[in-house]
Amino acid sequence: MNSKSLLSGAALALALATVPGLRAEDVDFQKQVLPIFEKHCFECHQAPRYDDTGRLKKPKSGLRMDNPELLLEGGDGTDADGGETGVALTPGDPDKSTIYTFMMLADDHEYVMPPEKKDRMTAEEKEVVKQWIAQGAKVGDWKGAPKEVTPTPPQ
Repeated sequence: MNSKSLLSGAALALALATVPGLRAEDVDFQKQVLPIFEKHCFECHQAPRYDDTGRLKKPKSGLRMDNPELLLEGGDGTDADGGETGVALTPGDPDKSTIYTFMMLADDHEYVMPPEKKDRMTAEEKEVVKQWIAQGAKVGDWKGAPKEVTPTPPQ
């Protein structure tokens, strides 16, 4: 094979890899990411609600992950270095996305997510979230929970 055809083949492969929908690794939020968030994140990061004991539970660090707009806004907590968390998600940049950086902290770090009493994410789950963020953190037609929620105490 000559270098001209090798170069042409490489250019074609690169072009096809950048066309949305043609990459084998495209992440589907509702099928792949949402189940991870439901399993590992929503218990602590969802709309305010009353638990079975009648206690009002608010989202930890003010971060709601059950609504796409609120997920982008972020919470009111502290980041791993002691500063403010700011946005939870920076589409296209996992390393600037607080939810991802907290997932990647050492298991004994005080801010690792999910916290030590919860099931840890697998390496595969972390990679799915990383790829989803890197690909622009698109949620498709997922609406999530309403932004404004008024919890009703149990009777």
